[in-house]
Amino acid sequence: MVLNTLIITLAFCVSVSQAIASSGPLDTVQSGTEKVLTILKQQTGNEQRRRAEIRTVVDQYFDFEEMAKRALGPEWNNQPATKQQDYVGAFSEFLFSVYIDKIENYTDEKITYQPKEEEGDRAVVNAIVEGSKTGKIGLEYRLHSMAGSWKAYDVVIEGVGLVNNYRSQFSSILTNSSFDDLLNRLKEKNLARQ
Repeated sequence: MVLNTLIITLAFCVSVSQAIASSGPLDTVQSGTEKVLTILKQQTGNEQRRRAEIRTVVDQYFDFEEMAKRALGPEWNNQPATKQQDYVGAFSEFLFSVYIDKIENYTDEKITYQPKEEEGDRAVVNAIVEGSKTGKIGLEYRLHSMAGSWKAYDVVIEGVGLVNNYRSQFSSILTNSSFDDLLNRLKEKNLARQ
């Protein structure tokens, strides 16, 4: 159930990307969701083009660096800037490639939103996804403001955070391996999915 929920959530997590400088966090989540769902609905024949459009949205507006940094934990500070950027690229490609197939299976689930809290440059927006296949799934988008735009850096699904999920996995790998081994594993998984 948690894996299915994570899969569905990333579909909406990706869609948070339509950040507009004057929009608040709730507007960001709603408009971003609509943007990605429009791409999914309008482009049914050309898979590569659809995926490229979604990826463009993700790369422009989703804060993968913050997400990758949080997922890696303290090891982030031990790496030079070049390796950090290499890791961010591999991590974002990994997330996108793992979940894009699942995002494309969206079948008109109903989504309702509620702002939960906003304090300074941090905000939380709750969403409920309801569908015949999924039931009711509670989501919590965690956003921060960067240069006037709200961007998502984590999504919590039924109490399980995407960042914490990967932090746990990466921590386990780093206990027995090096950062370079983790980075190579991500890159290998990315190559295998192409």
